[in-house]
Amino acid sequence: MLRQRVFRRRLVVPFITVIHDQTEFEVMLPGIQENDVIIILSYSGETPALIPQIKQLTARGIDFISITNLKNNKLAQMSPHNIYATSSTTITRDGTEVNSFIPFHIAIDLLFRKYVEFIEKEERSN
Repeated sequence: MLRQRVFRRRLVVPFITVIHDQTEFEVMLPGIQENDVIIILSYSGETPALIPQIKQLTARGIDFISITNLKNNKLAQMSPHNIYATSSTTITRDGTEVNSFIPFHIAIDLLFRKYVEFIEKEERSN
């Protein structure tokens, strides 16, 4: 019984891959299946290079979630599901903009934790 429970818990998140750039996304895209969920994180939500891949995901019926800054943006408009993170910009004395990604990390952490809770609740009810 314990062994089965441990095995099941390992299946909670069967496969997570972090795709860092457009080239990796293009390489991974053919292997993405209809039952996969893709999370696309973009600070601005205005990355033109992502549009062809987003169109392919949509055409293939692959669900995806965008996580973007809280503003109207192209990625959020094209996404079936949106999570918004509010982030601020700090400008240093020399004029350099420093953007905080901490709200994005919090959003992903919360999404993961809620997913694990959901799976565990489903297991208990079965």
